[in-house]
Amino acid sequence: MSFENLFPDILKPPYDQEIKFLTLTDIGVKSSDAALKLGFICVRKSYGAGSRTYPGLWIASDQYPKLESLAQTIRASRLDKTRLETERKAEKLKRKELEQQKQLTKIARQRDGLRSEIAGRIAEITAVIWNKEELDSLIDKAVKNVLPLESAMCILFRDLTHHLRLTDRLEIPVAEVFGQVLLIGPATIGAVSRTIKMPVPIGVVWPLLLANNRDALSSLFMEKSPTYQERALKLIETAPSWLSSDSVAEWALRECGRATPSKSCISHVMDALAPSKLQSLGFIIRAKHKADFNVKVLFSFPDQNDLSVVIPLDKNHINSLLNQIESATSLSDAMAQARQKATEECRSKVDRIANAAVNALSESTYKDIIEHDMLVDVARYHVVAVLRSNNRALLDGTNIVGRIKPALVTKCEEVKAYKIAEQCRRALPSRLADFYPLARSLNRKLTLVIGPTNSGKTHEALERFRNTNSGSYLAPLRLLALEVRDSLTEQGLPVSLVTGELLEIVPDARHCSSTIEMLNFSQQVDMAIIDEVQMIADPQRGSAWLQAVIGAPAKEVWMLGSPEAERTVLSLANYLNEPIEIIHTERLAPLEVSDRTFPLDQIPKQAALIAFSRQDVLSLAGELREKHGRSPAVIYGALSPEVRREQARRFRDGLADCVVATDAIGMGLNLPITTIVFSTSRKYNGVCESDIPSWLVWQIAGRAGRYGQHESGIVSAVDRHTLSFVKETLSQRPDSLFSKLMYGPSWPIVQIISEYLDTTKLAPILEFFTDKMTLPDSDRFIPGVDDDVKTVAISLDMLHLTLHEKHSFLGAPVPINKGVPDECLRTFAKAIESRLPLVIDSLQQYHSERAAHSQLAAEHAVKVLTLYCWLYYRYPEYFPDFVSAQEEINKLNVVIARYLTKAKPRCCPDCGRKISWNHKFRICESCFLSRRSFRRDIGDWD
Repeated sequence: MSFENLFPDILKPPYDQEIKFLTLTDIGVKSSDAALKLGFICVRKSYGAGSRTYPGLWIASDQYPKLESLAQTIRASRLDKTRLETERKAEKLKRKELEQQKQLTKIARQRDGLRSEIAGRIAEITAVIWNKEELDSLIDKAVKNVLPLESAMCILFRDLTHHLRLTDRLEIPVAEVFGQVLLIGPATIGAVSRTIKMPVPIGVVWPLLLANNRDALSSLFMEKSPTYQERALKLIETAPSWLSSDSVAEWALRECGRATPSKSCISHVMDALAPSKLQSLGFIIRAKHKADFNVKVLFSFPDQNDLSVVIPLDKNHINSLLNQIESATSLSDAMAQARQKATEECRSKVDRIANAAVNALSESTYKDIIEHDMLVDVARYHVVAVLRSNNRALLDGTNIVGRIKPALVTKCEEVKAYKIAEQCRRALPSRLADFYPLARSLNRKLTLVIGPTNSGKTHEALERFRNTNSGSYLAPLRLLALEVRDSLTEQGLPVSLVTGELLEIVPDARHCSSTIEMLNFSQQVDMAIIDEVQMIADPQRGSAWLQAVIGAPAKEVWMLGSPEAERTVLSLANYLNEPIEIIHTERLAPLEVSDRTFPLDQIPKQAALIAFSRQDVLSLAGELREKHGRSPAVIYGALSPEVRREQARRFRDGLADCVVATDAIGMGLNLPITTIVFSTSRKYNGVCESDIPSWLVWQIAGRAGRYGQHESGIVSAVDRHTLSFVKETLSQRPDSLFSKLMYGPSWPIVQIISEYLDTTKLAPILEFFTDKMTLPDSDRFIPGVDDDVKTVAISLDMLHLTLHEKHSFLGAPVPINKGVPDECLRTFAKAIESRLPLVIDSLQQYHSERAAHSQLAAEHAVKVLTLYCWLYYRYPEYFPDFVSAQEEINKLNVVIARYLTKAKPRCCPDCGRKISWNHKFRICESCFLSRRSFRRDIGDWD
């Protein structure tokens, strides 16, 4: 039985004293599974409301019968309330219907009385021109809403005049009806009888009643008010010659009764034409009232259909156009010619403005870049765009030239950039593969070893590597390069180590272990191993793998990776026209997904607990140590390789019974892990939290079950939701990699772009590279630069460095804090700028004595000193204290390792109370409630 619908009633009197509800905290457990094992029953699940999460409620099993009894009582009470409410609504509706019936009866009586009164008053007026049935119909319409008598009479007269206009049913001469029914005044015609004194506007009645007898009307004008005739004659004199006499008489007689007659005939010309006819001529009328409206004309360029605009023309403009047309034989012809003339004028003005805008540019802006006629076409397009947003611009003198000039400059810059890009492409090799002539001359053989983690790929490749005369092993991480170097050295093969921060050259060594960015494209070897080749699709570092696959100068190139990289590597082999052999491997120890979860108090020995942030890793390690008596190792990406290696050693030697790690465990560390336990299914991707990518789940899960040490590997999670996600993800292989791969700005490309742009600023060169520098084989490759690299370039452009010196920083391990380079970058770059050595003593804030006050400060100091070591190998004369920097790094690594062994659970920053590692908020619940109470109290004081 579900008890969810009992809330919130059961928490209110009189039921709140019957049952005692508990939370997981009250029970003393951390998970629902633990509460169920103790015999408790969940009666309400936890839920969120706004920014808060409310806990679930539980009862002891012996209280279950009492809860069922209370549930029946509450449901019966709710049914009674519902029934009473329904009866109350029905009674209210009945009273409302009775009231409405009374109101309708009252309205009917009022209508009858009003109808009789109106009929009596207008009987003398309408008897001669209207039959009784139609009159009754109009009266019913007038009194429909039970209006006051005056309002009803206005409605009646409006409808009478409307029907007279349509039917023209007059049984006696108009003049006689006019004399009997209507009174004439100077500004209005009193459309009332002598008994009904209600004025009606002039435009409503008399022009329509008397339109059939113009002579009678003229005589009536002379009798009643000679000034009307004078006004009409004056208006007729202003009429254009192409108007017919009937048209002139019609609008003149209609206009002469106005208190202030119009001085222009144009409004009546528009009235004389039907709207549909006017629109067919290209004019658009937006009437505001009878005496004022807007006339618009649509024009376009015949050779450019998208350049069209509606231009408003005032009445004076239209009138002058019409008066200039003497050859037109009809009003329609005159309007058509007027429209054509207006269109020609508009087009001529647009052309003049476009030419003026082009001429306003200095010749240096577009000369030898874009043809004059093409630029005029662009200017014309932007002029029309301005007119679309402000269609009176041609009439009111708006400065269109000033508005479109920036757009023309932008267009010139675009064309210039396009031409420069074409020149750069012609100066560079036509294909990306041709950037590496040594690799193209070796007739390379490619070998792709595909298989999941822990399938022996690296072992098989290194066995072949040992039997060659020379070779290069290319690792994704410095830690993995160190491990491979040490392993091969123990087997008697001399191997040098080359990374960005460390260079250890062994005399007479013909083999080298290095990070992939340090590949030497000018030194030929017999064999090159490219590990983790699926990283070729990585948006930050993928270009390094692409360069290695295309340009590694080796007779044999072995590529090791996961199955999703197969299609991409095969496509590259076809592009290079090089033979490729594919070797598929299978896991040496099977991988199983467990059906049970592993909460923190049940994490098995030799297990790896996976989180995805530094804070979560340290909080989990602290909880395991203090609450559950465990001794975990800690690994995350911000740690230096030496510290990660030391933590891995502690785990291998049994000094740590488990390891808490981020996804950094997925590469570069070979640990005897029996079980992988995911703590969450979500990961921050740089923008927001999202599900862990499937390829990453496979990469991490594959670390379980080391061959030769365990029979199988087990994958699980700390809760049911995360376990369900992991099961579903591991049930199918990840999708193949992207079809297009990213290549980076190598020095030859940067140098050529700099020459054609005539600049040594690195940031605009990188921007030009990403936006314009597409190669002919752009269907496979796209230019790309990481945002952090662009940020570093902007900082370097503020200093007086050569372009080559700036470019050398692009691969540097620069500490980036919230999208901004650390101040150490400017310090080191200024040392190169000033050509003065920077000794380690000037970096006192990064020494172990000062940076040991916190773990975060120590980790940051290691990054800064690592950058110093990286620069030592590029500029030894400016960064001479390599040995001292290494000593400080070693001291700081000891400090960091000591902090890791003392990791503490997460605490509330306000009260210091310990909170769960996965608590959703920064402060604890008690501090939040106290803050909310304080704010409420402050509000009461206000």
